[in-house]
Amino acid sequence: MKTAAWIGSACLVLLVLICVIMWSRNIEVRIPKDFRGLVRIRPDPAASAPKVGFFKLVVEVPVSGELTLPSLDVVRRMHRQKASFSDGAPLQVALPGDVFSGIALRVMNTPPTQQVFYFVGTREELIAYLKENGDRLYSVHQGD
Repeated sequence: MKTAAWIGSACLVLLVLICVIMWSRNIEVRIPKDFRGLVRIRPDPAASAPKVGFFKLVVEVPVSGELTLPSLDVVRRMHRQKASFSDGAPLQVALPGDVFSGIALRVMNTPPTQQVFYFVGTREELIAYLKENGDRLYSVHQGD
């Protein structure tokens, strides 16, 4: 009887551990409806943590596109990323080098500073943005 109770307890702990791992490795970035442009995430220990959804963390981007999180680990570690607009409409996620030309949450290469960049728009809009702002964007110093 004690062995069965121990096995049941071990299975419950394992199930909880698996759920926590699944929850922390799924991230959804919610973008304001009709938002286009740069999203910049910076660390701030006093910032609110991402919201907890069903087996996911939810990062809500404000209308300004500028947000802070307690740590950038949430968006820098390996994870499965989804995106949507605030009205619930899905938004494709495009990684650097993807040729998808429609509107997407575009993961940008990030300089070795305390920030992470995304861009919401088409591939052509991202290229135009980088031509105009790339030097300034990628010359941000660590303390900025």
